[in-house]
Amino acid sequence: MAITILTVNTTTDQNDGSAANGLSLRDAILIANANPNTEYEIRLTGGVTYNLTSNGINEDNALTGDLDIKSRNNVLYIVSVGGEKATIDASGLLNSDRVFHVLNGGALSLQNVVVTGGKISNDGGGIRVDSNGYLDLYNTNVSGNSAEGGNWGGGIYNNNGTVYLRNGSTISNNQALNGGGILNSGTLITIDSTISNNNSGSGGGIYNFDTLTVINTTVSNNSARGSGGGIQGNGSFSSIALVNTTISGNTAGSGGGGIDSTGGSVTNILNSTITNNTAGILGGGGIRGSANLKNTIVAGNFGNYDYQGTGKDIQGTVNGNNYNLIGSLAGASGTVGTGTDIVNPNPGLGPLQNNGGLSLTHTLLAGSPAINAGNNNLIPADAEDIDRDGDTTEPTPFDQRGLARVSGGTVDIGAFEVQSATLPTITINNVTVTEGNTGTTNATFTVTLSAASTSAVTVNYATANGTATAGNDYTSNTGILTFNPGETNKTITVAVRGDTIAEPNQTFFLNLSNSLGATIADNQGLGTITDDDANPTIAIADVSRNEGNSGTSNTTFTVTLSAASEKTITVNYGTANGTATAGSDYTSTTGTLTFNPGDTSKTFTVAVTGDTTVEANETFFVNLSNATNATITDNQALATILNDDTATLPTLSINDITIVEGQSSQAVLTVTLSSASSQPVSVNYSTVAGTATANTDYTSRSGTVTFAANTTTATITIPILNDNLNEANETLRVNLSSPTNATIQKASGTVTITDTLQASVTTTLAEGIENLTLLGSSNINATGNSSNNTLTGNSGNNILTGGNGDDTYNFNASTPLGSDRIQEITTGGNDTISFAGTNNAARVNLGTIATQTINSNLKLTLSANNVIENVVGGNGSDRLIGNSLNNTLTGGNGNDVLTGRGGADTLIGGSGNDILTGGTESDRFLYSSGRAFTSNDFGIDILTDFTSGSDKLVLSKRTFTALSSVIGDGLSQVSDFTTVEDDDLAATSTAFLVYSIGSGSLYYNQNGSAAGFGTGAELVNLINLPSLTAADLAIVA
Repeated sequence: MAITILTVNTTTDQNDGSAANGLSLRDAILIANANPNTEYEIRLTGGVTYNLTSNGINEDNALTGDLDIKSRNNVLYIVSVGGEKATIDASGLLNSDRVFHVLNGGALSLQNVVVTGGKISNDGGGIRVDSNGYLDLYNTNVSGNSAEGGNWGGGIYNNNGTVYLRNGSTISNNQALNGGGILNSGTLITIDSTISNNNSGSGGGIYNFDTLTVINTTVSNNSARGSGGGIQGNGSFSSIALVNTTISGNTAGSGGGGIDSTGGSVTNILNSTITNNTAGILGGGGIRGSANLKNTIVAGNFGNYDYQGTGKDIQGTVNGNNYNLIGSLAGASGTVGTGTDIVNPNPGLGPLQNNGGLSLTHTLLAGSPAINAGNNNLIPADAEDIDRDGDTTEPTPFDQRGLARVSGGTVDIGAFEVQSATLPTITINNVTVTEGNTGTTNATFTVTLSAASTSAVTVNYATANGTATAGNDYTSNTGILTFNPGETNKTITVAVRGDTIAEPNQTFFLNLSNSLGATIADNQGLGTITDDDANPTIAIADVSRNEGNSGTSNTTFTVTLSAASEKTITVNYGTANGTATAGSDYTSTTGTLTFNPGDTSKTFTVAVTGDTTVEANETFFVNLSNATNATITDNQALATILNDDTATLPTLSINDITIVEGQSSQAVLTVTLSSASSQPVSVNYSTVAGTATANTDYTSRSGTVTFAANTTTATITIPILNDNLNEANETLRVNLSSPTNATIQKASGTVTITDTLQASVTTTLAEGIENLTLLGSSNINATGNSSNNTLTGNSGNNILTGGNGDDTYNFNASTPLGSDRIQEITTGGNDTISFAGTNNAARVNLGTIATQTINSNLKLTLSANNVIENVVGGNGSDRLIGNSLNNTLTGGNGNDVLTGRGGADTLIGGSGNDILTGGTESDRFLYSSGRAFTSNDFGIDILTDFTSGSDKLVLSKRTFTALSSVIGDGLSQVSDFTTVEDDDLAATSTAFLVYSIGSGSLYYNQNGSAAGFGTGAELVNLINLPSLTAADLAIVA
């Protein structure tokens, strides 16, 4: 799984756990703690200090105080980017706290950082590592921390965890009661590191209770008021191993200036140098207590001169006889100084200094008795694989500096190996790479060893910014390069990021440092990123503006780059006359625009002079020239000065018109000019369909209307097409546009095409006209033609004669309509009387010729009793009675009473609780609302004379949506219908139509077997209790 990068972009110590307001170091740790299965690398900026200021203590969630690293399934990396170290400083915490706390199961790696300012009243001033915790310090300094109040581990307290110090890490200037630098009660391994200038009561550098391994490390200039100036080992669980290590310049107030190994501590010292350390009254300037020495120098140390007989080099029982160099045996017992050991107070050591490698060492001066005096068989195994060749059983290949451990055939005694030949040198080349437009391109550096080495050679490398920036222009890269024996060339790749930004060539560096087994002759490679992006292009946009009536107004021109550039771009501009003249219409302007890096747009203004003269629009130009770092693709902008001075123009309008289809074949609209003009006036027109259809209801037209001088009206003629269909009113529009010498006030005229002729005198419809409506209150008559007509009377006494065709007689009897007569014949089509819209109850009998009172507003007489087939009720509770014809009676709203009498009738109750009587023949009772069933659409109807086997209950599938039967008489799905003995059983039936034999009620059980009727309800009650079957029902669409 790829590592997730969290880049810290603020030094503010905020703790919202997100990057919403900038990502702080504490935010990044909170994010990592919340996601223990994700591997994170937190990146800090080298050279920057991150102060901890969020006060609080012991909450162990990283919200305040120290930075808590919680249990996780991988290592959390905190890394400084760039050549310098980032500093994490806890001195600003008012409550006093350490810097880091690695909790149980936590894992933290610090790379190239400084940990400082920690001060705590218990253990671990800088960093505390709890049980099962893991800490890895790589080229990291822990300094200036303290464990106050008489506690342990000023720099680091390892409480049963695992701690690594590697690659130039330093523990310095820390203090505590015990373990000024480090107190170890777990596993501590130091490689290529330094423990210096720490102080405590005991164990100035390191106080060890558990497992301590020190390799290629210098422990120097630490001090203890009690014992163990450099290292204190205490207790039977203490195990100390020193390999290729220098213990120098440490002091103890009592015993063990360099190392104090007492209380059962087991200390093994191999190929190490212990010198220049000082002890107090208990002696043992170099070593006090018990130890095992091999290939090791213990000489040049100091005891307490006030107590004669105490050992200045060794005080205690030490096992030797293993090729050691001992300065003095005073105070020593055991086998040390016997057999193969050399006893010589002059070890021939140089001062502690930088002799190469990652820590300070003492050279073996010419003539030193330690040179070539060791035993190769006693060189310890490379258990920590410091040469990274995967072999942990081979003898350790390097001395403390990283040079060959055996040079000249026999190993030297101590941590320093005199090299028999000049070390090879390391150099690095410079690289130039073309950046590209996308993705990354590798810049490959070659690191060269001047001569092959018989042992491995390593060197650290790290990128650093020049004019290029890590993260934007290239990807930072750090690591260790290893030359295996015999190799002389190695490569390092740095990913260069492509872009399309024109910019200068940029540089970065690849720096070499901390070589082992060779010296660095050239420590820096220069990486040059060659820009391959074309310069951006420059263009200028055209503009226009009203001139105004007085003074000046600014016209703004915009000059744009096709893309941002990191170069500075300039371009000159200047105005030039078109039809406008500089000085009278605008102000001449010149200048230079400068685009700074990142800019993509610039503006400048030219002043336009206002006037009140009616004139044509005028133009001038702005020209671009002499661009630097860019190419001009559009060098000229056209500026249009819009004339805003006008004389008063007449206005145009068009009227609306209504045409009766069949009566008129043309719609003639009038276009009117508000006042006569001395100039020719014209305007374009075109038809636009509304509800009317072009070339079906009318013929499309477009054209131009022209007004002769001093005229004010003109006409537009649109052909109207008669279709002999009785239909609703239809409309089209005639739109005006593009006037000349006039403005438009009303731009659209509406043409309404109607099938209804309105008349205020007795009228007979001509053929081709469908409908006739009488106006006024006069006693006049209306007569139809052979088409299907709709006749509507007025408030007078009218005679309405439909004639042939299926005619409709409209009566809205909500207002007084007089006493009317319908004149029909038996062969006059299938005719309908409609009371639609009538709010009062209507009563009509189609089987009588006597004058009937429909309601208080209308009396009606039929010319014969068997000439009208259909009646449509209104909104009231109507009573509609048929005749011997096949009637369709529609109740509408209200609680209606419908009686069919003779004929095969269709009765439609509509909404409300209706009473329906079919009559003598086979009748149909229709239930269809045009939508899914609701009880409000029907009510509960009473059917008085339903005859099973003859009459039909007709149901619409669109309304009764649950039914699965197909359209037709009877039910195709028998399961749709069932009968029950009593109403109480209807709601539990699985059928959708349930007939109660006991009550005669038919229910619509919309949800089938579910409890209740769902959205259904009781529909009708057959009061004569017929034996209803599925065959008595019919399904329609």
